[in-house]
Amino acid sequence: MSESVRLGYIASFAQKRLIANGAPSDAVEWPSPLSPDVQLVGNLLVEVRRTIPDHEFCGLGVLLCSKIADLPILPLGGKQVTPNGATLIEVIRNASLLNGSSHDGFHVISRDLRDVRTNQFVSPPIPDDSTLAEVPRWFGARHMAAVLASRLSSVVCAGVMSSRSKVALFEQGETKAVFSFECSR
Repeated sequence: MSESVRLGYIASFAQKRLIANGAPSDAVEWPSPLSPDVQLVGNLLVEVRRTIPDHEFCGLGVLLCSKIADLPILPLGGKQVTPNGATLIEVIRNASLLNGSSHDGFHVISRDLRDVRTNQFVSPPIPDDSTLAEVPRWFGARHMAAVLASRLSSVVCAGVMSSRSKVALFEQGETKAVFSFECSR
């Protein structure tokens, strides 16, 4: 898939596929220097969160990858079954419900959006140098895993939404955006 076709598909995906309950989503105001990939992950986190009731939400992590086979990941839980015709939002939502059988881990998505692996344990290497910028104190293990995973050459970007609906987006080991998302369900 050419880059222009993929970016067009991402724009189309963001407009048409990232829709919860049949209604268009409210646009997130992105800082101008964010790449389309980072915006895609941010939109995905927000739209999945909109579909999960507060009492069922405990946080969410997504990795957008160029080559999933190169990642240090292991599936959590049993065999993953994706219903035919399910949207990406539905697949991730169903794998993220608190009282579901496997709500933990990251959801790993190929950059072409064709391969989705839900509920993955990710174990990126810990750097032995001081190349990581100081991270905010509210970052936990999921956030640090996302920061470190985003440094891997096969990870395009990473995003995390905390149980309090605070979103953090990462690219190449750097925090690209942090914002709070208000959602009452």
